[in-house]
Amino acid sequence: MSAQINKTETPKMSRYLELQKNHSFYDTPYDMLVQCEEVRQGLPGASMATCVSSTILGIYSGYLLPFVCTFGFLANVWTSVLFLLGFRRPTRQLVYLAFLAIANAAIHVLWGWLWLFPAKGLPFMTRARVYYFTFSQSQEACRLHRFAYSFGSTLSANLLLLAASDRFMCTYWPVKMLRFQRRHAYYAVIAVTVLSGVMMLPLGICVEWVTIGEKVWCWIDSKYSGLDVYHALFSNACVIQPLCTGVLNICFLVKIRQLLHKRAQLSSSIGSKDRRDLAASETLVVITLVTLCTALPQSAAYNAAFVLSRRPNTQEQTSLAFNISDIMWCVMLTQTACNIIVYLVRMSAFRKMSLSVIKCQGFRRRQVEGTNDQNKTFQVNMSTQRSNPENITTSGAATFRIGSD
Repeated sequence: MSAQINKTETPKMSRYLELQKNHSFYDTPYDMLVQCEEVRQGLPGASMATCVSSTILGIYSGYLLPFVCTFGFLANVWTSVLFLLGFRRPTRQLVYLAFLAIANAAIHVLWGWLWLFPAKGLPFMTRARVYYFTFSQSQEACRLHRFAYSFGSTLSANLLLLAASDRFMCTYWPVKMLRFQRRHAYYAVIAVTVLSGVMMLPLGICVEWVTIGEKVWCWIDSKYSGLDVYHALFSNACVIQPLCTGVLNICFLVKIRQLLHKRAQLSSSIGSKDRRDLAASETLVVITLVTLCTALPQSAAYNAAFVLSRRPNTQEQTSLAFNISDIMWCVMLTQTACNIIVYLVRMSAFRKMSLSVIKCQGFRRRQVEGTNDQNKTFQVNMSTQRSNPENITTSGAATFRIGSD
């Protein structure tokens, strides 16, 4: 009788474990459910950490992420439209940020809607009754999806690095940067897009269905050693680009502070516009630091998961590492969705155009503050550089803002 009771106590758990074990692919609809069932029933080897991480990931990707990704997609599309069409003469920075928003919108679709929600959120909400895995549909779908989202994330990181590089060079070499006009920003975006595609081309070629520990993965064959580390460093959440961007932004901010301090000594006070310019620069640095804080743990967990997956008897640790990686992906998607809030707060023209559209008043294309007089300012400073060479540097730095109010 007691044996009969024991058999009826864990039918659901036994079914989940058996279904997961018999599933040919590593990613299964039961991944979000098994660990917590083991914890509830007190089975040996149950991991509370994996259960908690699965619950957090399931709730976020199932109930919150659809709203985050929808808002993020619409907000980034709106941002790109305003930056490219809403300003009469958009600066190079606005061009970079517009295409950055387009890349972020693509990531919300490619990773949020096509992976996290159908592969993590839906199985959690429906108890594994509804799910969809693009990686297990075909080798072509596996390869295309891996390349597409990797290309999007690499492009986003490279565009942010491009914007930081432009700011840095305008601050330290303002006279040389006079030769670069708005059209050069479009050339630079095209070059960065091609570069991002070339950087991820090895991934698009080498990704296939591979067998690791009796399970099929949509990943890189072990014979291409090092490519998975390369992917984690330069794509996915990226690490190298945000690090370089952070260094350039800090150098830029230090230079701006030095210039404003010199100007304050001459005029006995720092003007309100200078303070706003400095605040805008600090905002960009904060955004970069937040991106880096999410990229580092995501990349570390991502690499750890693939290293552990090639070792025997590491299923629990591998699942925990993948859960942490996906949770950080959710955080990054939320952060990119909230970039529009930064623009609304920091840019009066962007805010006014958005409000006019909300009020059904349409919007008039606005002039970015400082754009009209940029060439004139440089011309005046160049003509007086013998008497005061500091003016060139000061002007070069001052004209290099993204349109803060």
